[in-house]
Amino acid sequence: MKRIAAFAFAALALSPLAHAHTVCEDVARINTSGIHRFDSIKGAFATDEAEDELYESNATLFGAEDCLIDQHFEPRHACAWEFETEAELISAYTQKTDALAPCLAGWERNGLLVSDPSEPYRVLAGMGYLGAGEYAVIVWEIIADFDAERDASGRYRLSITAIDYS
Repeated sequence: MKRIAAFAFAALALSPLAHAHTVCEDVARINTSGIHRFDSIKGAFATDEAEDELYESNATLFGAEDCLIDQHFEPRHACAWEFETEAELISAYTQKTDALAPCLAGWERNGLLVSDPSEPYRVLAGMGYLGAGEYAVIVWEIIADFDAERDASGRYRLSITAIDYS
């Protein structure tokens, strides 16, 4: 019985490491695809208009259901989550930012400017990573924002975006 309890405890203790490893694998896959306009993870058109160059993504982060690739200007891969409260948003932002940090070790990390609280759309928190080495053309942005003009259940949004600036 003690062995089972010890094994269960060890599994629980290691689960964040396993989760971080999976996230880093996803980040590596997105980075590798990013230096080629995200073509290798591009799925079906996400709209009826082909000229939009908006596609579903075959890669996800943190199990997000809404990940898209936009190839119209600078190609970008983005996943988004919506929250009902600012507290939920900031908690998710902190958790996901902390989980992504080891995946982007060696990249230049910069805080993004937050917006004036009186604006109807505002960035509440943001972090950016400038690519390094073979990924020097890739930039990651993690943005927690609020938009008073969105539906009440989705006013608070977290987006994680990888952008190809080649």
